[in-house]
Amino acid sequence: MRAFRLEETTEGPQGRLVDLDQAALTEGDTLLRTHYAGINYKDALAGTGRALIARMLPLNAGIEAVAEVVESADPALGPGTMVIAHGMGLGVDRDGGWRTHSAPMRSGWCGCRKASTRAKQRRSVSRATLPPWLSTGWNSMVCSPGPGRLP
Repeated sequence: MRAFRLEETTEGPQGRLVDLDQAALTEGDTLLRTHYAGINYKDALAGTGRALIARMLPLNAGIEAVAEVVESADPALGPGTMVIAHGMGLGVDRDGGWRTHSAPMRSGWCGCRKASTRAKQRRSVSRATLPPWLSTGWNSMVCSPGPGRLP
């Protein structure tokens, strides 16, 4: 898979696109195939080595991912289910969403599970819009988070 990977170098942490084996990723009970990924200012700072954002290296950047479930230990997350994985230390203390293929994730961190919601609609719910989106009830018109909390 291709990923934007933050790695330690002699000049400090730096980010670059790399080919990566899935075994190198942090663990989880749900395997996802990323459709869209979000990065923010924090990811840019971490990728240039200008701020010590990542709590461990190497690490994939990306605060969120809109992804399709490939397999999961959670029966509520069947193959093909579209989810948002957002926050929860993504890109800080566990591999983030900026990668091209499957990535392990904890099932409790996958929200917004309604099949009719398009991936691009899910992607529009970014870090800046997630709190107001949740507080207005708009989320009930677009997706139903299911059990657990929405990341």
